[in-house]
Amino acid sequence: MAKAVWPILFVASLAGCGTTRMTDTQRAASEMLLISQAVDNAIVQMDCTSLNGQSVFLDTQYLDGTVDKGYVISTLRQHLLTNGVRLQDERKSADYVVEARSGGVQIDRVVAHDLDTRGNRDPIKGDTLISVAGQP
Repeated sequence: MAKAVWPILFVASLAGCGTTRMTDTQRAASEMLLISQAVDNAIVQMDCTSLNGQSVFLDTQYLDGTVDKGYVISTLRQHLLTNGVRLQDERKSADYVVEARSGGVQIDRVVAHDLDTRGNRDPIKGDTLISVAGQP
């Protein structure tokens, strides 16, 4: 009888417990990509040629509460620096102040099942509302 118990205990010890853990972010990847693309598209259109070589303080106080505030600021800084602007850490040491603000960095609605594999709206399924930087 004892010999019959050992194989059962051996097999039982191999069947351990496991846990499946799923992690989800608060926002979908497609939403984050839409917003970052809209920010990129809006900022790249800014003409900074008149500030080339000038000392500038980037005032970001009016971006409080903006979705992806850090990304907006980083993209603005990159664009200004790329265009020859000399950014200053303090307002008093700058000749010019660029005031950043946002009327809205957001999307209306994304219904993933209404999109095809490339992110295009599937005309057979229901309407999907996606507006990026004020464009329908």
